[in-house]
Amino acid sequence: MINDERQWPLVFLGWLTLTVTVATSMEFVLTRNAFKFGEPQWIASLIFILVLLAVGFGFLFLGKDQTSLIIWGVLLGIAAFATNLCLYLFVSYMQLFVAMTVKRFMGLTILFLLSFSIGPLILANICSRIGQCERLKLVAYVYGAMTLSLIFGMTLKYVFVGVPVDEYILIETMILGMGTGIFFYFYTKSNVETVET
Repeated sequence: MINDERQWPLVFLGWLTLTVTVATSMEFVLTRNAFKFGEPQWIASLIFILVLLAVGFGFLFLGKDQTSLIIWGVLLGIAAFATNLCLYLFVSYMQLFVAMTVKRFMGLTILFLLSFSIGPLILANICSRIGQCERLKLVAYVYGAMTLSLIFGMTLKYVFVGVPVDEYILIETMILGMGTGIFFYFYTKSNVETVET
């Protein structure tokens, strides 16, 4: 008989909770509550999604099912990574071509940081667990390319089109800083992990 340490009721609860988390996240976006920044429903929805995510992974961790942890980590990591990339592109585009309000920028930045802390960081953790950290360079290159396109857009806007420099350049600089920081984080993490292995 194989000695299986997994606690199946906890594993089942973990799968169930993470499935509900995915459904809740989809509802959050599809009902457009994701763009009602600062409203009580927006805040409650974010807190509820984060709590469900933590409880689901907690159940899997307590159930001692490493395979499920990796499967859900990869699935949710890729989904949150894609969300993070879309938010970065959306915020960059909106700021370059349509001036955003501070409230909208802060709301999108919170969503960006949450999706970053869920997606790319989970993928980085899984890559280091399975010894595939050189793949993190791909993530770094994607953020690097998007940051370079933002620099190109800012150059086009302020130098060639001649839009007067105003207070919105601070928001664009913050977006540029986030993208640059993420690029350097993943690039150096992939180099350090590759050298150590």
